Amino acid sequence: MRNAYLLALMPTGSTSLIVSATPSIDPIFAKFYKEENMSGILPQVPPEVDKYFWYYKSAYNIDQEWIIRAAAERQKWIDQAQSLNLFIDPERIDGPTLSKLYTLAWELGLKTVYYCRSKSMTDIEECESCAT
Repeated sequence: MRNAYLLALMPTGSTSLIVSATPSIDPIFAKFYKEENMSGILPQVPPEVDKYFWYYKSAYNIDQEWIIRAAAERQKWIDQAQSLNLFIDPERIDGPTLSKLYTLAWELGLKTVYYCRSKSMTDIEECESCAT
């Protein structure tokens, strides 16, 4: 069964921008954000945001333990490794809590935690519903 009926997840964050999709299994980063790459700064909006505007929840507002547990459940159907990203708000998650999240991922048998993305301590918090 290996390499026959399981999944390889696509697209990733970078390639999803090209095809106007969301970045695979990651939660929506934000209702509106700017992506910087070699082409410049590009505004990003999730697909059909106008239709489902009130249902989107920023990745930073989702319980990160839930993200880890969901990854552990789906991993058995993923043939190639999944790129699990954590989204950390330093005002809500401290060092010991972050350590517990990594330990949980290891205990549940996850192959990797790819990125640990964090909000800048200097970012000005604004209403997500007002930002678009």
